[in-house]
Amino acid sequence: MKTVVIGLDGANWSLIEPWIENGDLPNLKYLRENGVWGISTSQLPAVTCPNWKCYSTGKNPAKLGVFWWQRVDRKKKKLVGYNSLSFDSLEIFDYISRAGFRVGVINMPTTYPPKKLNGFMISGAPDSAYTRYTYPETLEEKLKEKYNYRVYPKIHVSTQEDIREYIDDILSIIDSRFDVGEDMLTEVDFLQVSIFYINVLHHFLFDDVLVKRAWKLIDSRIGEFISNEEVGNIFLMSDHGTNEIYDAFYVNTWLEREGYLKTKKSLLKNLQKIGITKQNLVKIANKMGITHLIRRTFPERIIRSIPSEDGTIAGTRILDAHIDWEKSKAIAVGQGLIYLMVDDKSEYERIREDIIKKLTNLTTPNGYKVARKVYRKEELYKGRYLDIAPDIIYEEGVHVYTSSGIGNENVFGLPKKWRAENSTEGIFLAYGNGIKRGEVLTGVSILDIAPTILYVMGIPIPNDIDGRVLKEIFEEGSELSKGEVRYTEINREKELLNRKIRKMKKLKKL
Repeated sequence: MKTVVIGLDGANWSLIEPWIENGDLPNLKYLRENGVWGISTSQLPAVTCPNWKCYSTGKNPAKLGVFWWQRVDRKKKKLVGYNSLSFDSLEIFDYISRAGFRVGVINMPTTYPPKKLNGFMISGAPDSAYTRYTYPETLEEKLKEKYNYRVYPKIHVSTQEDIREYIDDILSIIDSRFDVGEDMLTEVDFLQVSIFYINVLHHFLFDDVLVKRAWKLIDSRIGEFISNEEVGNIFLMSDHGTNEIYDAFYVNTWLEREGYLKTKKSLLKNLQKIGITKQNLVKIANKMGITHLIRRTFPERIIRSIPSEDGTIAGTRILDAHIDWEKSKAIAVGQGLIYLMVDDKSEYERIREDIIKKLTNLTTPNGYKVARKVYRKEELYKGRYLDIAPDIIYEEGVHVYTSSGIGNENVFGLPKKWRAENSTEGIFLAYGNGIKRGEVLTGVSILDIAPTILYVMGIPIPNDIDGRVLKEIFEEGSELSKGEVRYTEINREKELLNRKIRKMKKLKKL
């Protein structure tokens, strides 16, 4: 019997429950009534990267070496990006492959470049390239010919209007993931199908009727797996959830006002005087049908240096050239991460405690807390990469979106394009052989999903994993409920050597 995992980026129960209850999503309703389900808590930051890898490895970011799309390299005083080779860990797909099972991975974010498996891997948005995104490489041509498969829609989605105009294309992208999964299920024992663009719809439209339309499509395709007699177990999961937002918090503007961050004003003002915004350029590119050409032609660093409509440079990313690295004490990236640029230990602790205290008490003009809770890195993370972790991590407040863009004159504002932001409340559901029916779970972490699946498949759990096996999901008296959780020791030195060899081979190809 086959195991199927359906990953739904940005999904949470509170958004879709009204549609489940009124009968719009009958297959999700069936799974909740005949399986076990609950909230899955994401790792902070509650973002696609790193949480997809937190799921697939069962480990916290400090064991992986990646905390967000970018991090601050304090020694070199610059921003550092990542790709799938940056994550220092094996994944559930590796363990299943090594156990002799056939594995298929479709469209999971943070998997580019794809890796060699006993099966196949198709890398997904938002961080995949347009080509060479499959293992084996010959699979790419098959996907294009048989399914008209594309990693990205025809246009770059930057506004609500883009989605409303191109919704059929976006839904066809979602549909194609299931088409491939349904057909290639016969070739594997374990299948992971991930849907990223439902998260994009959440961000821009939240609970709009078009979002409901997408969920109805997803629900109908899930129903096909339920009725497939080859499928023994189905797991639903998400990397994070979604909350509606009413306020934007420009964290680097705040850090600058508080005296911790110094920027190069002249460079920012010169770019803003040009009057060209990324949004306008995207509209032109979309209308002319040259979005893909621009992405391939211009480096990301150039695109990120164009001001947004709100006056910020780089949106949620920072451009090195706009930071005065020598004079800055703190720099924020991403959705709740702050790095300190201080060597003296006593000064470091003083500044960190000062920022934590101020953030803890900070509210928006509408009265929303900027941060649910603020953490020191050692309170949240544990692992060999703790030294490169952000020094302060805060969970974004309910209804508040954090922008790390530079150049906005105001600390607070109204959201410019998004209706919703990420939250830590994702989804988890298990259905199938030996699994309880109609029960609600509590205390589930995203780190628990991989070890639970390995246990169901009879594969020993790596001893360096952070998550636990959710034995409470199994029917009392069943073999799974009575079975012993077996662990296996990971040869760290051997894996490091293998990882270096794989990285060298991949980089040579790229």
